Amino acid sequence: MVAQHLAAVLVAAGLALTSAGELRGGEWVGGSPNATIEILDDAGADGVGARGAACDAFEAFFQAMVRESCNTKKAVTCVYARWPDCTAEDICNFRHGCGYVEDNTMVKFTGYTCSGSIGWGPKDPTANARLDCDSVLTPTAVALTVVGVLLVVFGCACLTWCFCCKGRR
Repeated sequence: MVAQHLAAVLVAAGLALTSAGELRGGEWVGGSPNATIEILDDAGADGVGARGAACDAFEAFFQAMVRESCNTKKAVTCVYARWPDCTAEDICNFRHGCGYVEDNTMVKFTGYTCSGSIGWGPKDPTANARLDCDSVLTPTAVALTVVGVLLVVFGCACLTWCFCCKGRR
């Protein structure tokens, strides 16, 4: 069932599933439908995985799964997980380094990164894969961070003046 939903998401993203093999930077390359999909690390030595339509499709699938399984109050904007370590329950309960982010004013996501492989067969897919989100702070988050740092610096300066300079008088 999960495999069928994921296949539908991949087809909706414009990826052909008539043959399996590997997704390289979001593009499908050869094989058979019961083979393994390799999501290769096209980014090179920096350790960043592949990006593009395939990762967006995987992310969209897991965002929909989290909305249904975890009873979220807001829109889900990021699901991060590693397989086989994570289950849907782990993602919902933020266990084993897995979880999700609901829409908020502090952080937004510019894209998604994935790496590893997903095995296809007659049952749900098996996986040795990782899905991450590329985050960026919003102007609100940056402003609050700057204000917080300034308050800490001002507080330290006031304490220093009270204990050191005021005692000399």
